[in-house]
Amino acid sequence: FDFRDDNAVDELSNKIYSSDHIICCSGVFNSPPWDMLTINALAPVLLLIKLTHLNCKSRIIVTGSHSAMWTSWPGISLDRLCYNISKNWLQSAITGLAHSQQTQMILTLLNISKFQSPVSNWTGKDVNVVVDEFERILNNPVPPLLVEMH
Repeated sequence: FDFRDDNAVDELSNKIYSSDHIICCSGVFNSPPWDMLTINALAPVLLLIKLTHLNCKSRIIVTGSHSAMWTSWPGISLDRLCYNISKNWLQSAITGLAHSQQTQMILTLLNISKFQSPVSNWTGKDVNVVVDEFERILNNPVPPLLVEMH
């Protein structure tokens, strides 16, 4: 699905709202600021709102980033700042939705540190460490709202 397209997000919500588990791992870096803000934050938040309106009761894990904790520092590039802000926005929206008591979804935000992927030039943690964390969350009878990977 193209998360830059609100209609695609709407279509996706209608297809998945009755799922037991949903993992939303949309994200981009080194893209135009519009795309980073839309794909990393706006679209996932809109998806959760649409799922809430559909009375979704799924367990949902959304991938965030450890960068949500430190959005800026002296000399930060504007691309990095935009990425960090998008992940901070996502974190605020998910924790706010969970605390609002307006949804029946069980939400977890998994803030991942750098792992081996094209985004990080294949450096960082082995991707299996991230997969293991997803499994721990999915197997937890009472999953946490926020998980910070170090």
